[in-house]
Order: sequence, then C-alpha cells, then structure tokens
Amino acid sequence: MGLVRNLWHLLAGLVPPLMALFLPLPFTLTVMGALTALFLGGEALRFLVPGLNRWLMASFSFVVKEKEAAAVTGSTYFVASGFLTLFIFPTAVAIPALLFAAVADPAAAAVGQRWGRRRAFSKTLEGSLAFLLVATAVALLAWGRLGLGLLPALLGAVVATLAELLPHGIDDNLAVPLASGLAMALASWL
Repeated sequence: MGLVRNLWHLLAGLVPPLMALFLPLPFTLTVMGALTALFLGGEALRFLVPGLNRWLMASFSFVVKEKEAAAVTGSTYFVASGFLTLFIFPTAVAIPALLFAAVADPAAAAVGQRWGRRRAFSKTLEGSLAFLLVATAVALLAWGRLGLGLLPALLGAVVATLAELLPHGIDDNLAVPLASGLAMALASWL
C-alpha cells in the first residue's frame, strides 16, 4: 500500500469502531448495513458497466489496487466486515477486532514496504511483527478501556496477525476482524 492508501485504510477503518464506541449500536448497525448495501450495489453496477468500472478505477487509483479492477474492492470488504463484526460480536469484542484491521494492517504495510526483507507467504516478517505489536497495543487498550479480558484481547491480537499473514483466500479486511472477533468471543465465553 502506498502512503495515501494506508491513510485511507486507517481513516476509513476507524469509522465503524468509533461509531460503535460513541453512538447507539442500533444506529451504527443501520448505517453500516446501509453502507454495506450501497457498496455491494456499487460493486455489482461497476461489473455490469465496464466503462463505469474503468472510470472508477482511474478516479480512485490512489486508494484501489490494480487487481481490484476485476475483483471486489478492499473497501467493500471492510465496510461489510464492519457491519458483520458489529452485528455478530459484543461491542467489547467488535471494536478491537475492527481496530486490528484499521490500525495494525496499515502499520504492517508501511513497515513491510520500508524495512521488509524476510518473506513469509506473500508478506514480510517485519510487517507481520509490526502488525502484532500494534494489535497488541490495541488489545491492551481494549482490556483497559472496554472491559475485555486480558487473555481474550491478546489472543485476538495473535489471531488477527495470523489471519493477516497466512494465505487463506479471504480478503484481510474481512478475515482479520471476523477471525479475531471469533477468537476473542470464544475465549471470553470460556
């Protein structure tokens, strides 16, 4: 990711967890559900109208990857994961799960691009270490501020890191929040 894409990822990614933190959950879910429907409809429309797809890809080239011209965009996955994560999990779990993707992923990309030397799958180990460190900081904040248990929070950070690192065929913007949310929810329940 370039700098602009990393900033876009960070700023747009902060919207769902901040909404969940400061606004009533039913309102947040309504907004996120509407955005998800809007983004999915936009995806369908751009695939049905090739000229629209070309125009959108050219107009938003600063935040979309070249491969997204023929695939669902990361932004759509992120909006959908925001809705699903907030719908499925308790707020104390959903907020850090979404923050792992919003904050740790751009940090991993920035570190991996700048200092990454050792490759693991399609990522760099340096980037993955940055992801883990930032995710751990988020987990500690969730533990201190949201009432999430320390072990579930730290487990969430590790699972989020693995979901970002390991090849599984699911977009990271969807895999990271859902996998880490599931791990934290199960660990909290146990």
